[in-house]
Amino acid sequence: MTLKKILLVEDSKSQASVLTKLLNQHGFAVSLATSLHQLQCIINTANNADFFLAICDFVLPDAPNGEAIDLLLENNFTTIVHTTNISQTLRDSMRVLPIADYVLKSGKESLIMLADDCTALWRNRDLTVLLVDDSVSSLELMSYLLRKQQYKVITATGAEMALELLESTQPDIVVLDYILPGVNGVELCKSIRSARTKMDLSIIGISVKADDKTSIGFLKHGANDFIAKPFSPEEFICRINRSAEALCALMEANEKSERSNLMQRMLSHDIRNPVGIMVSATKRLSKMLALDEQQQTLTKMILEGGTTVLNLLDSALEIHKLEQLHETEMKEISFDESLNTVLQEYRERFLEKNIALKVDNEIPYQVFSSTVFLQQCIRNIIDNGLKYAPLGSTVYVKVSADGAYISLQVEDEGSGIPKDEEKNIFKPFSNISTSPTAGESSTGLGLSTVKKLLQMLNGDITYQRSSYGGACFIIKIPMA
Repeated sequence: MTLKKILLVEDSKSQASVLTKLLNQHGFAVSLATSLHQLQCIINTANNADFFLAICDFVLPDAPNGEAIDLLLENNFTTIVHTTNISQTLRDSMRVLPIADYVLKSGKESLIMLADDCTALWRNRDLTVLLVDDSVSSLELMSYLLRKQQYKVITATGAEMALELLESTQPDIVVLDYILPGVNGVELCKSIRSARTKMDLSIIGISVKADDKTSIGFLKHGANDFIAKPFSPEEFICRINRSAEALCALMEANEKSERSNLMQRMLSHDIRNPVGIMVSATKRLSKMLALDEQQQTLTKMILEGGTTVLNLLDSALEIHKLEQLHETEMKEISFDESLNTVLQEYRERFLEKNIALKVDNEIPYQVFSSTVFLQQCIRNIIDNGLKYAPLGSTVYVKVSADGAYISLQVEDEGSGIPKDEEKNIFKPFSNISTSPTAGESSTGLGLSTVKKLLQMLNGDITYQRSSYGGACFIIKIPMA
């Protein structure tokens, strides 16, 4: 097993200290050699399998001409060279050496780049690149460059072989030449993209035909990038690594989304449903049976505990929805349909508390928003009005146009929010001292969630004292 350990060869204490700290932050352990002699001692007592990578200063006190680099390469260390100056002659010699990369010393920025390079090399070990080119010499050159970057490499000299390898090996990146026997690279790119999306495969077109028609042909048919031949080794590696980084970021985001959706399903179904059934069954039993005082106390404890769990689960689901909002499609929707859907959901609860619902909504409006999240915002302020409205009172709902916005106003006849608590009502977990009129509970996340949702939807929510004596919440959403 390859250890996530780096051999750092650097005689500058300050450079070594800063770089070691950066590498530790990237998850690497570091062993330090400050001279060729120390490097030789480490190699004599260890072997290259103990280290994932070596970073080596080109000039050391006892190795002024790159002798430390030669020693590392002789012992088969994957090596990055860190050098102060690099002439064209030195750059040419670097290209010949089987090093992974070279980085110029230029302050902390170069050290950050070095740490990022190490992370990229570690990442590349898990990525496979399929090279498709009818030129054997081109395949050999690209394979050599990519293997130095720790990629797994497979090659194909034609379209048919490429499609077979695509199916059998499932590569992560395909580098595709335009000129191929029987079919051009653009057509093959189109065929590959029909089977694999950009979420799990990056395609890079290459060609000596560096005209706009060729490059645009690749890009318009699903390629992520295009490189014109002849290319420098540095350009080729940078472009491949950039595609790899973007692909891994997409894959990581997709995996995160899948984990998040799994967690939502667990919270909303596997956990919330059984708890909801427990609370509902306990309520029914308490009404059906003649309970003594101790049994009533125990039943109340079960109900309060179960209700608290349900509220916490609902809050977790609200936070999950906030995280998903950035990926939600915004479109033109009917505000009235969303409002009516929510009001229909709450009709029974209004009847249970004997609360009248007065709706003033005469004109249909279209808004640019997300149906799911708009309904969530409406649901929260309707729920708030219902929760704090006295039994037998009225909740007032009014829709109107306010400039470029649709305004939804929800008022109740309760006691409202105490003046000194108004400034905190949109902060997470900020429960107010006013009690719901039927003993409902809250985790204090509802209004803070609405505030965040509306801001992401380019809207807002405000509070004011109602003319009926209670609370008045106003939400605004941009018109379509």
